[in-house]
Amino acid sequence: MLMQDQIAQDLAKAKNLLGSASLIAVKGNQVWQREGRGIRPLFDLITALGETLHGAVLADVVVGKAAALLAVYAGFRAVHARTLSGPALNVLKSHGVRVSYDILTERILNHDQTGFCPMEMLTHNIENPAAAYAAIATKLKEFRNSKIKGETQYGER
Repeated sequence: MLMQDQIAQDLAKAKNLLGSASLIAVKGNQVWQREGRGIRPLFDLITALGETLHGAVLADVVVGKAAALLAVYAGFRAVHARTLSGPALNVLKSHGVRVSYDILTERILNHDQTGFCPMEMLTHNIENPAAAYAAIATKLKEFRNSKIKGETQYGER
């Protein structure tokens, strides 16, 4: 029961701090926050901290399937999203991750609201969190290396 109490406390702290950044991760007294759009802040946090995040909780503004798969990959115990997609909810529940949200939506749209988020399309048929991490890493590297302005915006918050 003590572990559940700690998760609840960490999640409450993360949710309360979410207004000060677009992403908050909490593990006991440790708090990490990131700013930005898209999947990159979460990806960069996981890449930088690795196993340190195992057992932490995450609060993020938007969590789609790609972010949910990354959260599972990193070992987050709980996730709160202001906006959560149905596929993300399924991923988190199927991996035993505690989940809460303010708004549940069918899909996450791109920044222009003209179609689906490219990261959601990328992970549409991926169920393995490690495979999702690798696919997202490759795609973000492509975006970073791209000289085409429209492409470099995807994956960026």
